[in-house]
Amino acid sequence: MAIHGVVERKALSAEEVALIRELATLCEGHDGIELKLNWDMLKTRPGERTDDFLYYEAGRLVGFFALYHFNAWEIEISGMVHPDHRRKGIFSALYAAAKEEVARRGELNLIWIVSEGSQSGKAWALSTGASYKNSEYKMEREKDAPLPEATDKLFIREATPEDAPELGRMTHVCFGLPLDSMVEATERKFGKEGYSLLVAEVDGVRIGRMNVDHSEGGVVWVYGFCVIPEYQGKGYGREFLARMIRDYAAKGYQEFALEVAVENKGALGLYESNGYRVTSGIDYYEIDGKQVGK
Repeated sequence: MAIHGVVERKALSAEEVALIRELATLCEGHDGIELKLNWDMLKTRPGERTDDFLYYEAGRLVGFFALYHFNAWEIEISGMVHPDHRRKGIFSALYAAAKEEVARRGELNLIWIVSEGSQSGKAWALSTGASYKNSEYKMEREKDAPLPEATDKLFIREATPEDAPELGRMTHVCFGLPLDSMVEATERKFGKEGYSLLVAEVDGVRIGRMNVDHSEGGVVWVYGFCVIPEYQGKGYGREFLARMIRDYAAKGYQEFALEVAVENKGALGLYESNGYRVTSGIDYYEIDGKQVGK
C-alpha cells in the first residue's frame, strides 16, 4: 500500500534527502525564492529525536517540515508543499505534528525561517502568532573575485576540545548568547565530518574563532565568526577571513557563502571587501514558547 499522510523521522535516509531536495528545487523554481533547509543537518541527523516530518500522497512526497535545534531555548522551523498540492491542509498537518513534538521538549520559542519576498510565508508565520524578529542576508563570494591579500600577523589553527570553554566565552561576549549553552554548542562541533573550527591567536592569545563547514556540495560556509572586542578595529577580522579564503581556495574550493545580520554594517563591509556579495535574504519570525502548546 502506498504511503499517505504525515511520516515522522528521527533520521533521514539518503533516498529521503534526495526526494526533499527534488521537492525544494521544484518549489524554489515555482515561487522564485531560495529556501533555507540546512542540508548538512538534514543529512546528519543524530537519530535521537523527531526533527523531520514528511507528507506523502499516494506514495509521492508532496510536503516537508523540519525542526532545527541550534540551542537550548529555541527551535528554527521551515517547510514547503508541492505547488500542485497546496490548499489541501498539508502544511497545517505538518505544522501540527511538529508543534506536538516541540511541546514535548518544554517551553521553547519557535523561529519561522521565511525566505525574503515570500509573502505567503510571511502571512503564514504571522497567522500562527509569530512576530518579526530580525533578518539576515545570504552572501556569496564572486567566483572571479581575486584572492584577498593576506599576511602572517595571525596564527591560525584547528581548535581542540581544550579550547571549548574559551571559544564558548568568545561567542557569549561577541553575540550576547548564554555562556553555558555556547560552551556546550562548541563542544558538539568536534569530530564532525566536513567541518572545521578555527582559532586565531596573537602572541599566544586566542582572539577569534570561525566555524567552517564544507560538507555541502563543495561550498565553504562560514558562521560563528568573531573577534573579541579588545582586538577589533585592528584588521584581525579581515586577515582571519582572507586567510581562510586563501587556504580553502588552495584546496580547490571555489564557492564561499555566509549569512550576516542585515543591521551589522561593519561585518557587511568586511565581507564585501573580501569579494562577497548579497544574493538573497531571510526573515525570522518568533513565537513565544508559552504559546506553542496552545
